[in-house]
Amino acid sequence: MIKQRVCGLLLLAMVGLMGCSEEPLESEQPVNPPKKKEVAQEENKDVKPTPAEQEVAFTYNAENRRNPFKPLISPKIEPKEVVAVSRPQAVLTPLERYDTHEYKLVGVIAGRGGDYAMVESPDGKTYNFKVGTRIGKREGVVQKITDGEVVIKEIIRYDTGDTKEVETTLSLNKPNEQGAR
Repeated sequence: MIKQRVCGLLLLAMVGLMGCSEEPLESEQPVNPPKKKEVAQEENKDVKPTPAEQEVAFTYNAENRRNPFKPLISPKIEPKEVVAVSRPQAVLTPLERYDTHEYKLVGVIAGRGGDYAMVESPDGKTYNFKVGTRIGKREGVVQKITDGEVVIKEIIRYDTGDTKEVETTLSLNKPNEQGAR
């Protein structure tokens, strides 16, 4: 087996040496290849430019075509009659969640910094406020706080678009009175 490998290697070495000679054959002598520009010019002599290669001024006509930046399906939004508060729900304070007649006046505090009132909401929570505080669903604003009552000015908006200002009074130990005073 070793003899076979040695013989094979000698045979390969001899074949390799036989193919090598110091003088190149005439057919193997290097030929100067033509330059790229010359080849390109020779090829282009017979070729006519295609319409795509010719400079053509392109104009786009958008007539009777849809705008690619608008959605294919757009939701139809119908205007609704809004009677609620003009401020967004996210900005409403806890006192603006219920109507003013739903609050129960619990107490009034007179002090140097001004008078404060305390009301209880229908969910059982209590809130303190002073004059100028917003209260109620109808854009109510506290106008004055006296010993036993709180006067709130509200704006009532009707479906017809008319508005009316109404004063609502919350009283201690008495049923809430509504209406103008």
